[in-house]
Amino acid sequence: MNLDQVFVPKTRSELGLPPLDSAVDDPLGISVSDKVMAEMWEAIGDSPLLAATYGALQLLFGWPMYLIANSTGQRSYPRFTNHFQPSSVIFANHQRDDVIISDVGVLLWIAALVYASCTFGFGTMMRTYGVPYLWVNSWLVLITFLQHTDPMLPHYRAPAFNLYVLC
Repeated sequence: MNLDQVFVPKTRSELGLPPLDSAVDDPLGISVSDKVMAEMWEAIGDSPLLAATYGALQLLFGWPMYLIANSTGQRSYPRFTNHFQPSSVIFANHQRDDVIISDVGVLLWIAALVYASCTFGFGTMMRTYGVPYLWVNSWLVLITFLQHTDPMLPHYRAPAFNLYVLC
């Protein structure tokens, strides 16, 4: 819950739900009560148009928005934490130079895309680079989303991890 980077689920208290009742709810999520199942179906069925629009926007622009503004990222980070700011909380001090080098590379690539647009036309650049880029991003976001948001997937808090192994 506090070490994951993306699609961190809200806790029961953040959602305004009562604490887990082990007499009614299965903590492992193997069996779900009829009431919980009905709530899940209601949530899935809400506003198909809004869900489809949000899904399309998330698939197309989720990865860039995560990099730029930490959208769907770790909620304990300051608002609009991004992956391009060397002083961002997601980086250690010794990574500052690496972030700057990466930022220079990204800026050079953007310059190359602008040059390609001016030379060959925006449509050609989008067909050969932009659309494939968005296609790959959509798969990256979809796979990550599915790996992190399955309602039966257990989410662990920090004490469940051995920090020595993670470092």
